[in-house]
Amino acid sequence: MIFLLCGGIAIWKTRFAQAFLLRFPRHRGLAWLLTAIGIGWFGVLLYQGPWFARLEPFKGWLVVLIPVLIVLVCLFVDELLAPRALGGLFILLPQYLLDAGRWHESAFSLLTQAVAYAFVIAGVGLVLAPFGFRKGVEMISASPLRFRGVAIVSLLIGSILVVLGIGVY
Repeated sequence: MIFLLCGGIAIWKTRFAQAFLLRFPRHRGLAWLLTAIGIGWFGVLLYQGPWFARLEPFKGWLVVLIPVLIVLVCLFVDELLAPRALGGLFILLPQYLLDAGRWHESAFSLLTQAVAYAFVIAGVGLVLAPFGFRKGVEMISASPLRFRGVAIVSLLIGSILVVLGIGVY
């Protein structure tokens, strides 16, 4: 659905979407919001996950450490934080895709796994090299025709995934 939404907005409001994407890497408010969501999500996963017996007493400290970590990251990792935080979310998202398709006996579950690993690879790329996001956006925003072409590809991918989600799963 995210692919459909982003592709639809990019076709419907091309100039707005181009301007938004060009501003996104340096947008402080979105960077802080995405960072808080990502680190908070990671903290929840850590809290709910299995712990070694000798580390169990430290589990309660996560409630204090996660907000401190959010503030420290927002203050000291200021350069292109929004793409980095988006990459962190891309790394966390596939857990649910893989959990949903793990026991499904359809051959299409391999497509879900491929999409999940593509998210991880894209997320690692954004975290390690956020300037690549900025350069990519500048490249696809060079002309409205190119931007709409990428939006159409996003719509196609989203349509395929929604049809598979409804029809196969």
